[in-house]
Amino acid sequence: PTSAPTKAPTNGGGGYGDPHLKTWRGRVYDFHGECDLLLTKSRSFGKGLGFEAQIRTTIRDDWSFISSIAVKIGQDVFEVQSGGVHLLNGVEDANLKASTLGGYEVKKHGGKKDNGTVKARYLINMREQGVLEVKVYNEFVSVLIRQVLAEDFQDSVGLMGTFEQGELVGRDLSTVFEDVNEFGFE
Repeated sequence: PTSAPTKAPTNGGGGYGDPHLKTWRGRVYDFHGECDLLLTKSRSFGKGLGFEAQIRTTIRDDWSFISSIAVKIGQDVFEVQSGGVHLLNGVEDANLKASTLGGYEVKKHGGKKDNGTVKARYLINMREQGVLEVKVYNEFVSVLIRQVLAEDFQDSVGLMGTFEQGELVGRDLSTVFEDVNEFGFE
């Protein structure tokens, strides 16, 4: 008999708001800066296919927010920006119904409303590897990665922390940060 694959320790993590970041273990913290940040990266995802999510934050007065996200699965890159602009492998407004992201279908719901408001949701059902959800509300972009298996993210690093322990590990893959600002700058 074999045991069932191990699910994530929480229902997922990601980034949202100004920006609030949620680790795999459910810890929520803030980091305000204007830069490109590694949300999470796993080489073991999809039996070696690979997964990487990067966010870009933008400063507004004395706070910041997530203004775009780029997700790479295998060799494909999917980007979502403020205002609901999306690109697949560099093609703006790519036909998502005729394309995949690393072999996974991308579904879009919503878009620009008659009053100019943008409210869109992109859903990537990665089958047994989990669900990736990107939401856009005007300038704000949020991302949630949930229902994943330990075998796909066991080696993950980035702002979501390590998968099993939830540690905020630096670029050297050994320094563990307690201070979230120091970790963000790292």
